[in-house]
Amino acid sequence: MSQDVFVSRLLAYLHSEHQFFGGQTYDKDDNVVQEGYQECEPAQSNRIGEYWSFLGHDLNGKDRDWPWSAAFISFMLQLSGTEKFFRGSIRHADYMNQAIRDRDNSMVLYNGLKVNEKEVKVGDILGYGRAGAGVSYDNALATGRYTSHCDIVISVTDQEIIVIGGNVGDSVTARPYILSNGKLDESRRPWITHMSLNHVISEMIY
Repeated sequence: MSQDVFVSRLLAYLHSEHQFFGGQTYDKDDNVVQEGYQECEPAQSNRIGEYWSFLGHDLNGKDRDWPWSAAFISFMLQLSGTEKFFRGSIRHADYMNQAIRDRDNSMVLYNGLKVNEKEVKVGDILGYGRAGAGVSYDNALATGRYTSHCDIVISVTDQEIIVIGGNVGDSVTARPYILSNGKLDESRRPWITHMSLNHVISEMIY
């Protein structure tokens, strides 16, 4: 399977999930452009239960004390056929840290780089710390566990990238990040890592 086919499959699942949640969309300042369905609505709650079930947890969208954004990422990648190459988790920190450890490993699906170290492409994952987490690329491994969020890149132009993530505004949400000379604004989020998709490994996914 070629890289393009893998990315196309991942995008198809992401777009389908986004529409199932009503297509919630933010603008560049995180204002709601289109409101979607929320996590506690019956169909969406049950769907979130599928994410949790994949990770071995009996939860759903009504369990609002349990953030499900990492479960969403894990499930989307699982559906796309990455189970042999990506270990899902209920915590973004787990797979961000693993990617950082593997930054120079040519035999893994994602290499964890510093933001703006490399051009962002569709299928990459961008991760940042929650407010007050105090985590950066340089101290993430030493910190270990920390509150964070990741989104998957679904579109890249010269002016912006668009990402989709789960549990953003209690839904599956698309939002843009503006680029300046091809670079992300490093003040926009407390970025931790750019998980760059390893094309050599993605071509092995059937």
